[in-house]
Amino acid sequence: MRRPSRRHPGARPRLGIRAIVTLLIASCGCGFGASDSDTSRPNILWVIWDTARASNMSVYGYDRPTTPHLNQWVTRARVFDNVISAATTTIPSHASMFTGMLPAQHGVDDGHPKLGEQQQTLAEILRDAGYRTYLFSANPYVGHATALAQGFDVVEHPWSPAFEAEATRIVADKTRGYTRDGAPPSWAHYVKTAGALTQSGLTGWLDRSGDQPFFAVLNYMEAHLPLVPDRQYRERFMTDAELRESYESPVLGMTVWRYTAGLADLDELRLNALRRSYDASIAELDHLFYELLRSLERGGNLANTVVVLTADHGELLGEHHMLNHQYSIAEPLLRVPLIISHPSLVEPGRDSRPAMNVDLFPTLLETADVPFEGSYPSQAVSLLAPASARVRLSEYPFADRKHLRYLSFEYPDFVPDPWLRSLKAFRSGGMKYVWASDGNNALYDLAADPDEHTNLIGQRPKLVALFDAQLRAFLDDLGAQGHGQPADFSDETRAMLESLGY
Repeated sequence: MRRPSRRHPGARPRLGIRAIVTLLIASCGCGFGASDSDTSRPNILWVIWDTARASNMSVYGYDRPTTPHLNQWVTRARVFDNVISAATTTIPSHASMFTGMLPAQHGVDDGHPKLGEQQQTLAEILRDAGYRTYLFSANPYVGHATALAQGFDVVEHPWSPAFEAEATRIVADKTRGYTRDGAPPSWAHYVKTAGALTQSGLTGWLDRSGDQPFFAVLNYMEAHLPLVPDRQYRERFMTDAELRESYESPVLGMTVWRYTAGLADLDELRLNALRRSYDASIAELDHLFYELLRSLERGGNLANTVVVLTADHGELLGEHHMLNHQYSIAEPLLRVPLIISHPSLVEPGRDSRPAMNVDLFPTLLETADVPFEGSYPSQAVSLLAPASARVRLSEYPFADRKHLRYLSFEYPDFVPDPWLRSLKAFRSGGMKYVWASDGNNALYDLAADPDEHTNLIGQRPKLVALFDAQLRAFLDDLGAQGHGQPADFSDETRAMLESLGY
């Protein structure tokens, strides 16, 4: 049986997935819920919670009950506990997940947001192998304008004509209670938070799209600023004072960037209201995911489906005096959830081996028994056979300049230079080396200092020199395989991106 040719350097050849399942069943005498459907190609449902950090999920040990439904679901799934994202922003992270390449390879970033024509996406490969493909994205960046939608037969958004009216109604209901001064100028652009429509889009497409196995990617934006969770979820986590604050003074627009640049502060009540709004948004996502799986089960579309839940990156909620996910490569931005389930192809349990969200590319191809004949190298590793140790690279490849320009107009003495840099986080074992384009590098011992308070760059010069040499060799071995291109966004899309803080 042919296998995907993309393997981690030094990896041993692996058996086909059906051979693996056969061996597992034979070795344990029980299997993992094997059924007659195991002989057919599985469906693949890939759910992306945009901007969802693992540390605020109770399934990952958070002390607030943000993911009660996930906590139940994972008893039948495999939970990867040590997962980082390939990038800290939407464009490069999605490009990495969809192509199996790191940002240094595909060259896509916030300044060059369109995937190059030479890049082949997972959707294209699966479509060519006989899969019907579907994308529902609440993020305007994940669509045709950036070529991240290439390979999908059908692409829909909350603002698509079939959903726009209902999305607007949902947002109007969720934003009732905001004061006039606190509300943004146009809630119409916030249809990104109408997550219930994602389920409608998928089930409607499944009803009309044929009988081949399906590959569906769903991007939910509830955890992305501005946060507008439904009131019922806010009430689970907020005091009365925090609830009022979340409606009267939501953290929006330039407030985020003034705080991040250290030009203004937020009092503890307002920060806590923001953090609890984030918790409420995660809880809302948890419920939406539960309803999605219930709907698929009722329709008979779950029995032979590989279900994946992950995030493109995390979020800063005041750590290092920063908000959002720009200008940093700190751990809250990199630590993301990754959970996979299938009744027979995936063994339930928890896995602490090092993983990345980019690993889903070879994993899903292997699960589908679809070979990939690409020639470019990759550091992605199949999660069906994770590596016990590996080096991992994450990137913040392009600094957004627009917000810095606004700050310079507002604060004439503001010097934006320290923010105008790209960053790379290179890690091995418990150490994290941060390379910065301005030379202000850092070294952290994450085992002893998980919150990255102590920069060891001046205390461990030999280790720093070793990491720097390894990073350069790593990048040389990868080689640039493509370049991002300018994207032609419509005026409406640009307005939606601006409302989301882009």
